[in-house]
Amino acid sequence: MKCHAFAVVVAAGCAADMPREYPVDAVAQLAPRIGGSLPSPTESLDAGPLRLDLPYVVGPIEVLGTGKPSTVPDTGPRTLAAYRVQLSDDLAPRLVLMNVDTCVEIGPVMRPNGGAFQDLGLLRRVGDETHFFVPVGEGSRRIYVDTETTTAFASRTGRSPQLVIAVSPNDSRVLACGELRWR
Repeated sequence: MKCHAFAVVVAAGCAADMPREYPVDAVAQLAPRIGGSLPSPTESLDAGPLRLDLPYVVGPIEVLGTGKPSTVPDTGPRTLAAYRVQLSDDLAPRLVLMNVDTCVEIGPVMRPNGGAFQDLGLLRRVGDETHFFVPVGEGSRRIYVDTETTTAFASRTGRSPQLVIAVSPNDSRVLACGELRWR
């Protein structure tokens, strides 16, 4: 990887070490899709053990705090972390952030219903944490770099819900979904 590309990643704040406790402004609790739908926000996600024979992605995608008061409008890029997300072995799903009404509307395609779409990169386990891996380069020179966190435009004042969606790397089906809820 070229030094310039790595410098861009570091400048974006993606490669910094994060402490165990950090400020969080919003959370999307990823839950697996079961029979085409997800548990409602009031249902427990701990209804039973995960089936380890099926690919799974569960846990919080966190929008890290900016240190600004909550009354300040959020119009810029935000840093997202997935440290506490659990993945089945050898799974590296792609995460996307979309503005669509519900997780149920999402089919096995990357851009359903023309909703606003942001590619967050791949998720992979690194030790006891889950990190984002973002693409760098083009075509055959494209590689995925461990940046720990990723950056996306997420706003607490959006008109439709913002959903974080985990997509299977093999067949583009939705593995998990969660609505971004601001604190």
